Amino acid sequence: MKFLKAFAVWLGIIPLAILNGGFRENVLVDAIGDGARPVSGIILSILILGMAFIFIPKIRDCKPADYVIMGVGWFVLTNVFDAVPMFLEGATIGQFLATFDVRNGDFWILVVLTSLVAPILTGQLRRKDRLSK
Repeated sequence: MKFLKAFAVWLGIIPLAILNGGFRENVLVDAIGDGARPVSGIILSILILGMAFIFIPKIRDCKPADYVIMGVGWFVLTNVFDAVPMFLEGATIGQFLATFDVRNGDFWILVVLTSLVAPILTGQLRRKDRLSK
């Protein structure tokens, strides 16, 4: 059940990612041009961390390994969510992998790594909080 709850939290990130993309295309691109992509990646990473810090602590009875499983799950889901539409539109594996290259001005690697570490970091902070009480 705890992994289903973690999946539900991840699903809650999707609307935030879509809104972030709209904000990037309709506001940031006009305001800062090429800088919009990295700024958007940073914003989405902050939103992911926020979702994790708000909702992951509400999932009870988690062991440290559970947070790792959640993080790996979020990492895989985030990549699949990004890759499937690209491949359906005819993108190559090279084009998909190019989204991880920060030299292109794309901070997607930050987003997927944040997806990986957010549940783990939240779990560690929660554990420290419980140990200090």
